[in-house]
Amino acid sequence: MFTQCENCKAIFRVTLREITTTKGRLRCGECYSIFDATKTLSNTTPMPFQEVVDLESTAPVVIPKTKKRDNNKEAHTISIRQSNESPNDSLPYYKEDTDKPAQTFNKWLLISVLFLTLLLALQIYFNIKFKATEEPRHEPEKIQMLSYNVFAHPNESDVLLISATLENIAKLKQPYPIIELRLSDSKSKVIALRRFRPSEYLQNQAKGLMLSHNQQSKIKLKIKDPGSKATRFQFKFY
Repeated sequence: MFTQCENCKAIFRVTLREITTTKGRLRCGECYSIFDATKTLSNTTPMPFQEVVDLESTAPVVIPKTKKRDNNKEAHTISIRQSNESPNDSLPYYKEDTDKPAQTFNKWLLISVLFLTLLLALQIYFNIKFKATEEPRHEPEKIQMLSYNVFAHPNESDVLLISATLENIAKLKQPYPIIELRLSDSKSKVIALRRFRPSEYLQNQAKGLMLSHNQQSKIKLKIKDPGSKATRFQFKFY
């Protein structure tokens, strides 16, 4: 409950026990005047009064005997004294309740921080989930030919067999590329050219296969032997 000093209009929070114990007589912690708290007692913050009450003729109020204060109980206590007492004594006074706006601000600040934290966590979660289900990139320029050997096919005449090793240097996995093989002479004239799909150089087992990051894979290519004129081999990936 709330009450208001009739002299300086300061507003205080009180309890029913405090009002009944002192018969409604309270001393203001701002102007130190005694006022009747029951006149402005309200469950909501009262509006300022227009009339100022003269309390000089107020009869002295007898201070009731009080029990020893329990430190575990609330710190605010009612101080009822005669109007001619000094305001600088050791008894506590009621002070205007100014903590409520700060408590409300801290409450909304905490809610805002929790809400922003939740949004950030959701964003991180969906980013990770999206990357996990993201379609693999196709970056043939990031596939390297590490080594290769060319020799005559042991079972087929006029056929060259090429064994090679590929490596994917891209950061993500990607499909096996289409490999273009060019054979040229000493003057860089193309003598033979053929493109191989993954199903051809991986023995028809390339469906769904992927090259992971830094993965190396061995492949085999077959091409018709162009004869002794072929002196250079060139690989290109698509």
